[in-house]
Amino acid sequence: MFWRISVLLSLALVVSAQQDDKPSPVPARMHKAPARAVEVSESYVPTPAQEVEWTSAQGGTAVFFSDNARGKRSASGALIDPGELIAAHSSLPFGTLVRVTNIKNGKEVTVRIVDRISASSSHIISVSEKAAVDLDFRRTGIGQVKIMPVTKAER
Repeated sequence: MFWRISVLLSLALVVSAQQDDKPSPVPARMHKAPARAVEVSESYVPTPAQEVEWTSAQGGTAVFFSDNARGKRSASGALIDPGELIAAHSSLPFGTLVRVTNIKNGKEVTVRIVDRISASSSHIISVSEKAAVDLDFRRTGIGQVKIMPVTKAER
């Protein structure tokens, strides 16, 4: 019963404050934040693939972008689309083409780096859902891979 009275009093305060054009005395946590319009910029232009030289392949674990990333902007400004062959790496320049090979089954896919992962991450790369399906680790969510940047001669 007490909570009903407090709710009614809070509503009465809100209504009276709105009528008087005064700030509401109701605590901010009781207000819903207004929906913000998201400004979509179509100014992202994919950069050409960067030339990176490694003497040997890097090995480690790979994961794939979650569904929460779908449609969001990556660190490079590109929209994340799970149907594209894209990836995130901690240090490779944006636009770098990387060949990712699943160590267990030998399947390979070439992805473009468009996002960042934490340098302290235990994974060496995070790939799109399409790349995870092509590498055959979509079901498990994690795979043992080796990665190597693609050279101009290999393109």
